[in-house]
Amino acid sequence: MSLELELEQRWWRSDKEFILAGVCGGLAEKFDIAPWTVRLLWLISFLFLGTGLVFYLFAAFAFPKYSKLSSSERKEFLGVCYNLSIKLKTAPEILRFICLVLGVTSFGATFLLYLILAFTLPAPDFKSL
Repeated sequence: MSLELELEQRWWRSDKEFILAGVCGGLAEKFDIAPWTVRLLWLISFLFLGTGLVFYLFAAFAFPKYSKLSSSERKEFLGVCYNLSIKLKTAPEILRFICLVLGVTSFGATFLLYLILAFTLPAPDFKSL
């Protein structure tokens, strides 16, 4: 089994359809819908809930550009999200996004857990994949 996840499991920012960072365009490409629909939903969440901008910034930081999708499966910042994504068979982008959200909302407690996991989580066994 290859380490590359199937494309339907991955999350990315668009290289073609972008206004700011390409997050809405990437989500539109992933779910095969019109980009204006995602942008409208994002605008509504920004205006009425106030969370749209924060989540957009987190997604822009956590999701790679589509053209760099294959290189995003490498370890970044101690490799915790990458190692967990191998064990959980999920996309590392989602785990990076969740870690960012929890890190901010928990006032840093998640970053302490992240550091603990960085030194205690064993590296994935690639032979068994």
